Amino acid sequence: MPHPHDRPPRALRVHVVTVSTSRDAGSDRSGPLLRQLAESAGHTVSGPELVPDDPLAIGAALDAALAGAAEVVLLTGGTGVSARDQTPAVVAPRLDRVLPGFGELFRMLSWQEVGSKAMASSAVGGLAGGKPVFALPGSTAACRLAMEKLILPELPHLAAELVKETPLPPGGWRAALVELGGRLGSAAPLPEGLPAGVADVLRTAGAVATAHLRDGDGVVFGFPDFIRPGARVLLLAGGAPDWSLLALHRFPVRVGVGRVGGYLPHGDAAGEAELRTGRATEGVLWGVESAAVLVRAGGAVGRWDGHRRVDLGTPAQALATVALEWSRR
Repeated sequence: MPHPHDRPPRALRVHVVTVSTSRDAGSDRSGPLLRQLAESAGHTVSGPELVPDDPLAIGAALDAALAGAAEVVLLTGGTGVSARDQTPAVVAPRLDRVLPGFGELFRMLSWQEVGSKAMASSAVGGLAGGKPVFALPGSTAACRLAMEKLILPELPHLAAELVKETPLPPGGWRAALVELGGRLGSAAPLPEGLPAGVADVLRTAGAVATAHLRDGDGVVFGFPDFIRPGARVLLLAGGAPDWSLLALHRFPVRVGVGRVGGYLPHGDAAGEAELRTGRATEGVLWGVESAAVLVRAGGAVGRWDGHRRVDLGTPAQALATVALEWSRR
């Protein structure tokens, strides 16, 4: 059997992210260079997407890329030693497996070109959700060195090895999002108008992004991100003051997805038949959990598990209760 290194390379979907507060689309040089080099090697490239030197913005951009169609993510910028250089600190916790040889070899090759300055680089590479991720310095010379000497020659091998793995179980929250006619959007700040207490809880989410749904936009929160097995993902729909909760559970728990006017079960969530026939309770569907539904009747929300209803108070109180439970799971 031929070794993966001997197999013909295949085109990969590469996403490029430039991390910089001072650059814009007209002054960014490193992002377009990464795109050019990857396309010259036969890959399909999206980006460069520009994000500021802000941990939340970097993390949200990376999580969105990993949850989307990209098979490889390349970041440039923010790998130095200044206080604003935060890219490695954001990338490293999201890696399921670090490739220490990448950073070691990159700094060795950099030392041959720039001498002792190479020790200041925190370039890092690894695998997140079964996808290669590389955080590179912001200089074009460093990006060219990393791409031509290390990344592009090794991508075919990494791709061949990774297709053997299934990092996440089938279905899950991404399939549920598609079921709602939705797709993951870009990084987003914490929305305004959240009830008291809810905002504090949701600030602990490591990733926040918009979600484009069939019935309107929403906001997705990931604890600690969107892509790791075991990640907890929570989706809010609508807006202040009348948020609706589309609750998407951590893997491998079966996922329930709700929307006003209907219920889309993933698995055997409790109470679905009774809710459809109206025998269980009156009201409209407000949220869904893996083993219960949340029903709003008048000004109150109750949790129905197929056997009994537990009052959670007003929609604001219910959202605070569910968000707190979610963050602690």
